[in-house]
Amino acid sequence: MTSQHERNVEEVGALGHTVRLKILRYVVQAGCEGATAGGMQEHVDLPASTLSHHLKRLVDARLFITR
Repeated sequence: MTSQHERNVEEVGALGHTVRLKILRYVVQAGCEGATAGGMQEHVDLPASTLSHHLKRLVDARLFITR
């Protein structure tokens, strides 16, 4: 596989979970103002540790960039 193909597979895989799609939608809707972890946690109604797992998956797939 090409590296671009592998990246696409990783991105699609990261989005293959309902919670991660909800997180992505929340962040996109927050726009330039950004989204806080607390806001995301409240939106998806998950413990912080579970949210952290999902965020890591999105970051690893390079769908989110942390500052």
